[in-house]
Amino acid sequence: MTYRSIFMAPDWMHARYLGWQDDWPDAQMRVLTQRRAGLRRSLVVSEIDDPAAVAPHWRRITGGTPFDEVCFHDLTGSPAMANWLRGRGFVPLDARTRMLNVATLAIDLTQDEDALLARMAANTRRNIKRARAAGVVIRADAHHDDALIARFVATFNAMAAERELQPVSPVTVRAMIAGGHSRLFATFVDGESGSFLLSYEAAGTALLATSAAAARERDGGGHLLHWEALRAFRASGLRWCDMAGIASTDASDGIFQFKRGFGGDIVDLGREYGRSGIAVRAVRALRDRWRG
Repeated sequence: MTYRSIFMAPDWMHARYLGWQDDWPDAQMRVLTQRRAGLRRSLVVSEIDDPAAVAPHWRRITGGTPFDEVCFHDLTGSPAMANWLRGRGFVPLDARTRMLNVATLAIDLTQDEDALLARMAANTRRNIKRARAAGVVIRADAHHDDALIARFVATFNAMAAERELQPVSPVTVRAMIAGGHSRLFATFVDGESGSFLLSYEAAGTALLATSAAAARERDGGGHLLHWEALRAFRASGLRWCDMAGIASTDASDGIFQFKRGFGGDIVDLGREYGRSGIAVRAVRALRDRWRG
């Protein structure tokens, strides 16, 4: 069975928890919209490779007004769709400007644990053993502890401020957990929490949505944290684990090497295109001038 992107799940987090409206309930397409200050921002995630199937609904999908900004994520990578989108003023987005990653790593959780371990890189298995030997303990039920949730949010947001990333909202995190879509995992050494991993689960898939560490770990705790999460997902009957995307497959990319070490298959997430109406471009120009 081939992995199907969790972005296609009807209860994907953008529509369920992050304030986006799902304006196109179709099995092969998600059209998520967000309206702010009179502007309409859309994210289209499509598995349709034939422009003729999209054309009759084009105006409804994209809005087509000066106040619309559209990101079209084509999971198929279809040349026909690429040409069709370019003909309608869309430009290809690169790794810096895309909303979604270029690829991800998917782990088939129907394998038994021995098979999952066998597919891992030798260094990953060594780090898992090293963490256990060092006394690292994993709590797979950290989402039941309000103090740990608060510690995770504070740890992530401190890191986000340093790296100019989008912070997480404690209200949203608690809502996802209460809704049964998220679990929080945490490492403990000598009774102190260190690293956290937050999942988002839908359509039989667990996405490793967000991670945070209070300090750089050298005891293999991050590897053990991810392995115990995989074991928990498998035990609860989930079919896939999505390692939350990769920006590149460059051998020098440490994040890619860490995720690849768990033995997942690389899944191409297709191509992405963007188009902004004249009003959106004007607002952005004014904002950039103000910030400048």
